[in-house]
Amino acid sequence: MMPLAAVFLFMPEPLLSLFKAGGQSSDQYREIMELGVILMRFVAVFCFFDALNLIYSGAIKGAGDTRFIMWTIGALCLGVMIFPVYVAVEVMGAGLYTVWTLATFYACALGVSFMLRYRQGKWKRMRVIEPGAVLSKVRVPNVVI
Repeated sequence: MMPLAAVFLFMPEPLLSLFKAGGQSSDQYREIMELGVILMRFVAVFCFFDALNLIYSGAIKGAGDTRFIMWTIGALCLGVMIFPVYVAVEVMGAGLYTVWTLATFYACALGVSFMLRYRQGKWKRMRVIEPGAVLSKVRVPNVVI
């Protein structure tokens, strides 16, 4: 993910040129390219924090700390993404850059939250499967083939 983020950050023009329509004037294409370069920078930052999110949330989910994942995603989604975007766009008349700033901040908040939870080490004391609890109660019927 990080090499792709570096491409987005340092050389977005070749990627954006793949989407040039045949009938576009040079002025139209220049406007799209200017907007696209800035948005690719947002995506590059987003990718870094999304990588943290994927790695650390996967680690603590695998350790059984799923309740924290659920509550954190719910709280940050509402508090950092949905309500602020609604207020910014519908009430304050903000534009595309504000929405991408909030989306990037959401990815940052998720990634940092999960990284901090992982570093706390609470997941080390969680038990996902109790020893002997499942196998001692399983009864396999006799099947004749």
